[in-house]
Amino acid sequence: MNDAADTKLVGTGGSRAATLASGAVVGAVAALRERIVDTFAEQHELDPRDVELSNGSVHARGVPSWAWDLACCRPPPRCP
Repeated sequence: MNDAADTKLVGTGGSRAATLASGAVVGAVAALRERIVDTFAEQHELDPRDVELSNGSVHARGVPSWAWDLACCRPPPRCP
């Protein structure tokens, strides 16, 4: 076995992978946020610009009593 070949498995590869993966996570979070806002806006007949996400809930801007707790939410069923 060649010791030089084994050392190529150690290094900054993990850091690079984390950097690349973090970009994917940021993109996925942005897409999820948009989907949550659009769904809430549609259900409450609001413009998506009038919807806020904060402290684990989504609500109409200025009307936190309409909030959905994101920890308890699930998407509405889809028709086949």
